[in-house]
Amino acid sequence: MGKKSLLVSLSFLVSLSIFGLEKIDDGKSLETKIHVDKNKNVYLNYKAPLYLKLSTSPDDDSPTVLWFNEGSKDRSKPPVPMNFKNPGMHKIAHFHLGKTVDPSTTFRLYLDSKGPKLNYKYNKVPRYFNGKDLYMGEPVELTLMSKDGLSGVKKTFISINDRPFQPYNGPFTFNKEKKYDLVAYSMDNVGNRSHDKNINFIVDLTPPETSYMIKGLRIKNVFSKNVTIGLQSQDASSKVKKLYFDFSSPDYERSGVYRSSRLSMKKLPDGPYTLSYYAIDNVENKEETKKVEFYLDRTPPAFDADIIGDQHVRGERIYVSQRSKVNITARDEQVAVKKIIWKYKNGKYRNFGGSFSLPKVLGKHEITYKAVDELNNWSGSKKIKLILDLLPPFVEQKFEGPYIPVFEKVFISKSTKINFDARDIGSGVQEIRYKINDSNERVFKSSFNLTNEGVYNFTYFSIDNVNNSQTPNSSKVVVDNTPPEIFHHFSNTGLGKRASEDKNLTVYFPGSRLFLAASDKKSGTRTISYKLGGVLKKYKGPLELWKKGQYTIKIFAKDRVGNLSTKEFSFIIGNKI
Repeated sequence: MGKKSLLVSLSFLVSLSIFGLEKIDDGKSLETKIHVDKNKNVYLNYKAPLYLKLSTSPDDDSPTVLWFNEGSKDRSKPPVPMNFKNPGMHKIAHFHLGKTVDPSTTFRLYLDSKGPKLNYKYNKVPRYFNGKDLYMGEPVELTLMSKDGLSGVKKTFISINDRPFQPYNGPFTFNKEKKYDLVAYSMDNVGNRSHDKNINFIVDLTPPETSYMIKGLRIKNVFSKNVTIGLQSQDASSKVKKLYFDFSSPDYERSGVYRSSRLSMKKLPDGPYTLSYYAIDNVENKEETKKVEFYLDRTPPAFDADIIGDQHVRGERIYVSQRSKVNITARDEQVAVKKIIWKYKNGKYRNFGGSFSLPKVLGKHEITYKAVDELNNWSGSKKIKLILDLLPPFVEQKFEGPYIPVFEKVFISKSTKINFDARDIGSGVQEIRYKINDSNERVFKSSFNLTNEGVYNFTYFSIDNVNNSQTPNSSKVVVDNTPPEIFHHFSNTGLGKRASEDKNLTVYFPGSRLFLAASDKKSGTRTISYKLGGVLKKYKGPLELWKKGQYTIKIFAKDRVGNLSTKEFSFIIGNKI
């Protein structure tokens, strides 16, 4: 070849492809076997055959000669491809006498036997693995990451739910709720394929759905203490993680995680409540808070007994009459009163159907009663103690001063005071009423006099404090204001008259007898007395007069009501005129 330099170029033949001829098979494989990077480093698929060509020019259109190696015995056939045994970096150098002639002319060749390493990552979203499936919350962003240690990654492909593979050009976002089965792989620049990466997950964007169940006695939204509330939450995908509840009331707060036990009202105080609840699933999808509003009624009815009709309270005693009725009332602020029951002291309870009278038994009675509302809140029992007064009072007409009963009449004077006195062994006297003759009935307040003489017809009765009225009594009262009329006479007619001072006096024989008498037309004469010789004596019979002389006698007559009359006269006892 002379001194003229020979430009030797090595052209690599890889199978049927020369300098980067490639073929894409539906995105499933890349058959490029040789790759030259930007630094002109040459990478060859480890399994690809390698042939050398010589050229005197770097130009693409310069002639080349296929170079047969020493292993090619039959030159009519293609040369035997080079066999580098092991992958990695290899050198093709010019040796002379066992030494490299010029190290700068050494060729490097990289044999690539491994496909890329493919990995992936998700964005930061809640996730849950149940041992079989991976559940993801929120829209999922998937990023594929591929690395290759020699020739470099040429392309990555992905198939979604058995659809054809498509080139991966950047992160995928999965924002529809369903199951995703992904297959991805990468190809390097010399046709090595990574292992398929199977990626499986389920996107769960739907929160749980919770319902409630109420058991126990309630009236609409008013609950009894025996009510229980059960919560049940369902999630069709990642399943329920936790179910939270909260009781809220002005005087009570309680919250927690709902387990399997139903929520009980037994330890909650009376009042209005809001039960709030919501569930979250295993990928943090949170249900909208739901509420149940109710009133917990643990309070029994307010109730009491009262008396309709006659009644009288004295201290702690309550007196009633047979006309009185016992009435029991109950009221409840939240629900209706279910019933009231009552009983006599040792009797059996009975339903209260309306006001009732006591048995007609004089004396003490005890009634026990209680009430229950529609939620079975029972009140404690109460007692009312009553005294049944069946007897009216007893009233007497009394007189203060002169009076005398005569048969069916009572004679009094104008100075006599009329009084009424009533007594009652039960509830006590309320009032005394009376009327005189045809006058209007009046209430007796204090004693009084009747000044005018005459006959008075009384009707009077008394009423006790429970209006038991006495059968009217009657009386006839005669006011006697006229004193008796005094009479006298002697046992003889006398001897005649004798003048004495300015009077003519009758002269009576010694031993004459003087008779005294009095007459009263109404009450009658009670006493006759006389005063003779300065000494007052009670008249008991005729006076025998023996001693001679002049006498003046004063006679007093008093009737039975104290009316007094007097009479005075003079006479002479002697034998001659």
